[in-house]
Amino acid sequence: MMKKMALLVLILAVLIMGGCGKKEEGQQLVENKNTSGMQLSAGTGADKQAVNLQLLAPREKNTISLEDLYTDKPVYLNFWATWCGPCVGELPNIEAVYKKYQGQVNFVLIPVDEDFDDVEVFLKKQGLVLPVYKAETNINEINYRYNLQAIPISLLIDKHGTIIARHVGSMSKENLEKFLAPVLRKKS
Repeated sequence: MMKKMALLVLILAVLIMGGCGKKEEGQQLVENKNTSGMQLSAGTGADKQAVNLQLLAPREKNTISLEDLYTDKPVYLNFWATWCGPCVGELPNIEAVYKKYQGQVNFVLIPVDEDFDDVEVFLKKQGLVLPVYKAETNINEINYRYNLQAIPISLLIDKHGTIIARHVGSMSKENLEKFLAPVLRKKS
């Protein structure tokens, strides 16, 4: 019952905020001024510490923490759902960028769907091979900690656990590469 209520709250938030359904052109890319010269907007969640999440990797059948991933290399974190048109439309772009940069960036895609089995069926049907994880953290807690006002939402986390960029809405392959650029330049 709590999961259904959490999903309903998230769906209502998405509908109110309009993220799932806006076109890419209407979205704003917010980056840390230290990497791009752009000023941060208040309340974006950029320039804050990432919250550690416990993630189940279904294909490998193990649990890993988000912190383990970003201490290894920067993390591209994306929250999405199978019922969200812009989210689904963005997945092929994410997969293309993932294949190109997986050696430099850890990709973490977390669906907010209620039933993770449906997500796995969806990915198989679409022929997508992406690093999709099931969050073992309650969706309400994730929503609160990451300020998920709409989906899809992408976060870029540096090797120190700082969220250095945040984008609400879908992105083209080119915009995804621009989004990742700050951490791609910092090969250390």
